[in-house]
Amino acid sequence: MPLIDFANPSRFLTLSGRILPWLSAATLIAFAFGIAQVIGAPDDYQQGATAKIMYIHVPSAWLSMFIWGTMSLAALGTLVWRHPLADVAAKAAAPIGAALTLQCLITGSLWGRPMWGTYWVWDGRLTSVLVLFLMYLGVLALWRTIEEPARAARATRGACDVPR
Repeated sequence: MPLIDFANPSRFLTLSGRILPWLSAATLIAFAFGIAQVIGAPDDYQQGATAKIMYIHVPSAWLSMFIWGTMSLAALGTLVWRHPLADVAAKAAAPIGAALTLQCLITGSLWGRPMWGTYWVWDGRLTSVLVLFLMYLGVLALWRTIEEPARAARATRGACDVPR
């Protein structure tokens, strides 16, 4: 079966319903393995145990920007092809991206305190992640305040800017 056949929502939902338990189990196993590796990792010779925060901070920063890019592509797919799953994908990705961006901000400030002596500096990278978090919250607020799903989808399609 070619990949384009999964653009049909019923076929996609049938396939995703079958493989979701297997993907969930694989995710839990990978997560447990990653946590075990972080716990067993040696301390850094300069930063000590504080460097272990980077094992969570850096992937959450990358994933938060990747999810925003995915939402932008989904918005493009909705605008160009008016595909019904594009809005669903963007709406499902937004809370995950917001949570990862918040996690990035928190772990970055926890690492920054012992390294820089302060929790926050108005650096361009830190500020752009804060702006990304505010943009996630804005998109989520738009979806919650507009009752009609089609109007909410049209309103959130304008958020196609990737910060950085």
